[in-house]
Amino acid sequence: MKFYEKLLLKLENETHSMQTVYKHMCEFSDEIAFEYSRNLIVYKITYAECRREILRIHDYLKRNTQKDDVVAISMDNSPLWVECFWAVLMSGCRGLLLSKNMTDRVFLKSLEKTGCRLVLGDRNIEEIRTVSCEELKSYRPDSATITEPSDGWGDEIILSTSATTGEPGLYAYTGKEICCQILNSGYVLKNCRDVSRFWHGQFRLLAFLPFSHIFGLTACYLWFTIFGRTFVFLEDLAPTTIMRTCRLHNVTHIMAVPLLWDALARGIKAEAEKTGEAERLEKGIKISLKLQDNFPALARFLVPKMMKSVQKKTFGKAVRFCISGGGICNSDTGRIVNGCGYHLENGYGMTEIGIASVTLHKKASKRDGSSVGKMFPSYSYRINEEGHLLVRGDTCYYARYTDGKRIERNKDEWFDTGDCFLELPDGNMKILGRSDDIINGANGERISPEMIEADLELDMPVCVFETEKGLTLLVEADEGAGVLSDRREKIIKSVSESIEKLPSAIRPRNILYTYSKIPHSLSYKVCRKEVIDLVLGGKTEVFDTEQFRSSDGGSGEEKEVISLADRIAGIMRETLRIKEAVNIESDFFATLGGDSLTYMDYLNSLEQAFNIKIPQEMTAGCITPVATAKIIKDIVRTRG
Repeated sequence: MKFYEKLLLKLENETHSMQTVYKHMCEFSDEIAFEYSRNLIVYKITYAECRREILRIHDYLKRNTQKDDVVAISMDNSPLWVECFWAVLMSGCRGLLLSKNMTDRVFLKSLEKTGCRLVLGDRNIEEIRTVSCEELKSYRPDSATITEPSDGWGDEIILSTSATTGEPGLYAYTGKEICCQILNSGYVLKNCRDVSRFWHGQFRLLAFLPFSHIFGLTACYLWFTIFGRTFVFLEDLAPTTIMRTCRLHNVTHIMAVPLLWDALARGIKAEAEKTGEAERLEKGIKISLKLQDNFPALARFLVPKMMKSVQKKTFGKAVRFCISGGGICNSDTGRIVNGCGYHLENGYGMTEIGIASVTLHKKASKRDGSSVGKMFPSYSYRINEEGHLLVRGDTCYYARYTDGKRIERNKDEWFDTGDCFLELPDGNMKILGRSDDIINGANGERISPEMIEADLELDMPVCVFETEKGLTLLVEADEGAGVLSDRREKIIKSVSESIEKLPSAIRPRNILYTYSKIPHSLSYKVCRKEVIDLVLGGKTEVFDTEQFRSSDGGSGEEKEVISLADRIAGIMRETLRIKEAVNIESDFFATLGGDSLTYMDYLNSLEQAFNIKIPQEMTAGCITPVATAKIIKDIVRTRG
């Protein structure tokens, strides 16, 4: 019996509480809990060191809170987030997990609905006491007062939905539901050994997904902290930072939204086309998938060698298991990512029901994103006559907060997810999309706008919806397009070519462009209803193709930045010895394939060309010409 099987068996027979999860986590005192890097120097924190920090913050909270108080945590993923999470529960309080990126309006509504009066994080809210991250880090209690309580623990976590409608849904889980979700990991481990596969004895998870979200909290953090695994934190979410961090720390497991996986697949294809290796890549992917299907043991040895050049430029060679969740991937993403040697599965879950399924295909060629797997054994489910998935079970939320009241869930009632599903013959579930998003096509077929958006393969934000003119595509143009006509022409051409690749029945016929931001929820989903309201209500400026083509605009300062970025793009092109023109939005590492040594040459060239000195703390922000242009303008302005 594997160690994790023994641990799960033990957990199954213990009291299901958050204190029990904490107890198991602390059993791995000598293991590395967290890793992060600054200027390529790797820092490590053990579980024992983490525990000491939890007790320190607990000492602060027990002096400033009462039992059953609701305490909000609003900060980026970090060791401090984890320490605050456990300290809040240890203090007998209820933890309210809120995204740092929430709008003030939604944030305040979440506090109001739960009665929260204390916020941990760098957010200034009038009439609400806020304790900053710096204050939490600097608190130094008398060591004699630091104690770990044996009882009196809080046992409730409150999560907020992504609020695509602007109204947050607040759902509470107790330790019982959380432990049941953790026990579901046993089903995954039993049916897919790649989940537990190590890299040279190490097991490191990338802390990419926010821990305030159900996917990041359950599938990433709680599923694996109970096994004493290591979490690698990011300095920022820039593509180059993600890839550099994965390679530097030898990350073995990555869980992310489709946005990341689609961007990865597009990047791999674009790099192959740029270097004339597209045909060779396609051939390699086909061979790789056949090897993985028929000779998995041999494939684990051969595929990394076959795809060495691809892995070197992306996540590195240590990655063993990946999950995509929270939306629909491009139909080709699973094939490309798995073919390149990264085991990618697709999953499904919601704030209200937890993580409900993960595809666990033994054959790599089946991991194409067309399904989200079989429902975990802890759930009962059925599909109603409207195609909605209905679920119930011990892993669903315990209570919800609404109008200042806490209403417990009736466990016998079915919860309507609002998602449309099709159960495939093999028992796997295929998600069609949100019921309020589904469009009835001209041929009677039900169309998922989210699937069309994914299959367009555009590297810019888009939204598909229906108007009186039929299926409509809204494209968000970058600021450079507002000044550079050639950039607008490239966007128009790219959109046209992408649409032509779609099946005729689902091609948008009405194309609109905007310079305004397309609103997204905190889980990176398009807020479709808000988009429709903005467009149809005339609340945002949109252009048809001809209007967009002639929409030269922007302030004098914007034009100056774009002009400067164009010059910097030429310097970047010369440094990297690229033949074709470099777009002002091109990423030095992710798009153009640069490395750290060449980056230093690029920075030196900039300093000479503009007669400036770029401060060390600003060098990491110079990865695109337009970002560099803004930094150089600030330096010149400061210099006077």
